[in-house]
Amino acid sequence: LGMVLFAATLAILSGRRMRPRATWLIPVIAVIWANIHGSFVLAPVLAGLAWLDDVADRSPRARTTLLAALLTSLATLVTPFGPGAWRYALGLVANRQVTAQTSEWLPPTLGDVPGVLFWASVVLVGLVALLLARGSARTTWPALLGLATFAGLGAMASRGIAWWPGYAVVALAGLAAATAGPSTRVLSRRLRGSPLNAAVGAVLIIAGIILVPAWRPVDPGTGAPSGLLGHAPPGVTGALRALASPGDRIWNPQVWGSWLEFSVPLPRYALDSRIEVIPSQVWSDAEVVATGGTGWSDVLDQVGATIVIVDAESVQLRAVLAGSPAWVVAYSDGDGSIWTRAARQFASTPGVRGDSDS
Repeated sequence: LGMVLFAATLAILSGRRMRPRATWLIPVIAVIWANIHGSFVLAPVLAGLAWLDDVADRSPRARTTLLAALLTSLATLVTPFGPGAWRYALGLVANRQVTAQTSEWLPPTLGDVPGVLFWASVVLVGLVALLLARGSARTTWPALLGLATFAGLGAMASRGIAWWPGYAVVALAGLAAATAGPSTRVLSRRLRGSPLNAAVGAVLIIAGIILVPAWRPVDPGTGAPSGLLGHAPPGVTGALRALASPGDRIWNPQVWGSWLEFSVPLPRYALDSRIEVIPSQVWSDAEVVATGGTGWSDVLDQVGATIVIVDAESVQLRAVLAGSPAWVVAYSDGDGSIWTRAARQFASTPGVRGDSDS
């Protein structure tokens, strides 16, 4: 939803000189955005960049754009938390205890596909932008500033990559129009249709219909269309659904937490995707347990864990659990395993090993 509102804001601001009245929709979008997702901070950033562009271009609408940008900033305060929403958003970025725990908050690298695509696009866009800026008939530093800003967001954290493509396309389009001259700077004439564009649009629509999840077979473990969910192990989910009871306290991998809470809601879980509200001590405990470090058993005892879920990558935790008489494996597959207290009685189900109390 945040990305939809980001795209809507970009579309309105990029066409503000053709449809100036639409600019007043930006504060309205900002109110909705601030009540939906922490990325709302980008609304005043985009409006501010639009104002700088008008100033550099000596547009008579610069004052109007500035007023819209100020109203957009004020509109982000219209939430149940008021200024607290800004403290939340900015505090989350600055919280190294949180950002160091999840891959989406780590900087993109050349060691994975998203990182390679991002850095390659930054280099390509940068070269094209510099060439267009050199041939432009007007000052283009606001566009270059915007590109640097959104490239910086992507460089800081992998989740920041999401905003880069949309802004880069709009900025390059603006630079290209400025280079072509004033006659094409504002597209006031009706453009003729293109058979190639129509064909591309038709292919995208057909592909979208084919990829609708409703056509896919349902995964019996997750209860969702196959291939739809990430971080949702079907075998572990199905086994936990049969094993868990309302009184269970489950120690789980953080990346699976929210899915398990949704799919098997009765027990209580140690970790989920609300990473900004989990105390720092819990993160420290999670590191100890995940690595099978000194005191791992004490952590599980202190929280009263009755079930431990281990993903396939946590080899050390699996090893210490296997070597402890207090825990028995109840289920295991390629995604991970489920371990229960040896003193806990659980029902024998298909794919789940039944054990009597020790």
